[in-house]
Amino acid sequence: MLLLAFLGCSETFKGGLEDPTLGETGAPDSGEADADTDTDTDTDTDADTDADTDTDTDTDTDTDTDTDADTDTDIDTGPFDRDRDGATDAVDCDDTDATMFPGATEVWYDGVDQDCDGNDADQDLDGYLAEDVGGDDCDDASAAVYPGAAEVWYDDRDQGCDGGDDFDQDGDGERAPSGGGADCDDLNAAILPAGAERLDDGVDSDCDGDENHPRFATLDTFGSTGTQGPRIAEVTGYVLVTWIGDGMRYGGTPLTTAAGVQYLGASDLRAGPARDLYYEWGAGYTFDAGVDFWASDDEWVWAYGVRFGGTRYLVGDTLVVASSTFGSTVVSRSTAQTYDDVELVADTDGQLHIVGCDSGGGYLGWLHGDARALYDATAVGFDRANVSSDTCGVLPPSTILLASLRSTGSLGTYPYDDVTGLSYSGVLTGWNAYDIETLLQDGENVVAAAEGADGVYVYKEPTASTLLVADAQQVDVAMDSVGRLYVLVVDGATTARLYWGEPGGAFENVLLDTALATVDDVDVHVSEADEVVVAVRGGDDIVYAVLTAY
Repeated sequence: MLLLAFLGCSETFKGGLEDPTLGETGAPDSGEADADTDTDTDTDTDADTDADTDTDTDTDTDTDTDTDADTDTDIDTGPFDRDRDGATDAVDCDDTDATMFPGATEVWYDGVDQDCDGNDADQDLDGYLAEDVGGDDCDDASAAVYPGAAEVWYDDRDQGCDGGDDFDQDGDGERAPSGGGADCDDLNAAILPAGAERLDDGVDSDCDGDENHPRFATLDTFGSTGTQGPRIAEVTGYVLVTWIGDGMRYGGTPLTTAAGVQYLGASDLRAGPARDLYYEWGAGYTFDAGVDFWASDDEWVWAYGVRFGGTRYLVGDTLVVASSTFGSTVVSRSTAQTYDDVELVADTDGQLHIVGCDSGGGYLGWLHGDARALYDATAVGFDRANVSSDTCGVLPPSTILLASLRSTGSLGTYPYDDVTGLSYSGVLTGWNAYDIETLLQDGENVVAAAEGADGVYVYKEPTASTLLVADAQQVDVAMDSVGRLYVLVVDGATTARLYWGEPGGAFENVLLDTALATVDDVDVHVSEADEVVVAVRGGDDIVYAVLTAY
């Protein structure tokens, strides 16, 4: 602008030359809006003294005073890369930290999103947060593993994140063989080594290789010596297994002539004893062979023979559960002989019948009354001389005792009366009974007799069957809720065999693997839930097993 102003002045100066003799003849300034109209009338030839003043008015309105001062106030808005990590702030989630930018190596679960993708807790991108940050993805390095994913069994991975054993598909607590376990059917939770073997269902429910064979467990008998039993009964909530012994050690306490009891929980008989207890008779007593047991919720009754000094006693011993007190009724005789067999049978009217017999002294003893009468010593008792027998029993609901002497092959019958006692009725020939067991249940009378090489005779009104056993030494019988029979037999003094069926029909059987060196006594009981409990004694050891009725 300054240069243009300077050029303008020069142009005005060059507009015309003033001739003092001619006057002003210059053309108007092309930059001016009005022309010079002044007319000179002076005729004087003298020197021009015209003082005419140029009144030319410059109408140029250019007043540009621009000094070209820089008034630019713009702020630099980037993009920036302040941390110089190669990523501008448009994509860098933290442009003050050079370790954080898109594509950076993510350090998982540290609370920092190094690669700016918004994810620090789901490495495998399966939609589930890792356990390291409080989530429930048990393997955040594999998108195939997350809560609810389909399980691929036996690959040693928990795809579904449920915490279950990958080698226990049926969830029964037992591993499949591929995982080192012994579950022979890992698709069925009812089949496992501790499973309930159901008789005659064609399934090996306890994985022992035999569809009808139960697994046995050893009962803690408190170190018993001179053990007799076992015997089984049921009360509310428990199946009781009891025995008697001349010596025991309960905890650190030595006992003499005591009875032990193990409680099996009725809701899970295979779980092992839920509790135990003992009752001690004291020193100076010696148990005879043979014991029996009956129990209700209110009273428990043991029937047994015992010697003290020179006297032999047939005892009906009652425990009143509420008071934990004992009372008994006895039949006694001064003799050195001992009872070979003692049996107790409950009648439908709550009456208890106890019989004891011996082969040497020739006495048949008998007690009759309910549990409270036995406790109060008001039950009726008699014995009869000159009755030699190896085994005896009661035939309910009639008042008849049975007594058999093996060597004569005969069975004597003895009616009894609460006033007159025992009388002789007659003899049945052709019997060679080693053991007699009777049962009255649901109005049905059952008799089972072990007859050595002749097998086992089983009678349930109105039919009978003979079970072919190599050498039947001892026998016990039980009945389930629909009237089917379970007969447990000592076969040859070394094995136990279980039969089940209906008299007059075909009986099935299974040889029981008790792992005992000898088998001396057996007992069988069918619970209220139709589970079959078998108990076997060899010497002083007792084992038991549980099966489901067929």
